[in-house]
Amino acid sequence: MIFHTYRFFDSHVSFTALSAVLRLATKYEAQLLRVSAIRTFATAYPSTSAAWRKRDILRLFPPIDNEIPTLLAL
Repeated sequence: MIFHTYRFFDSHVSFTALSAVLRLATKYEAQLLRVSAIRTFATAYPSTSAAWRKRDILRLFPPIDNEIPTLLAL
C-alpha cells in the first residue's frame, strides 16, 4: 500500500490525540506515522523565527493551556 504521510493529520487534531499518536508511533517504531506527527507539531512549534510568526495561521491544532510544560512532559 502506498500512502502519503502528510495526509494523516491534514485536518485539525487535538493536542492530546496527536501526542498519544506520537508516543505510540515511537513505542512501536512506526516511523512514517511518527514523522507525520512531528511535522504536525512543527506547525504549532516551528524551528524558525519567520515560521513562528505565522504559526497561528498554519497550526493544525488549537493552543492549549501550559503549552511548554505539557510539551516537556512528552
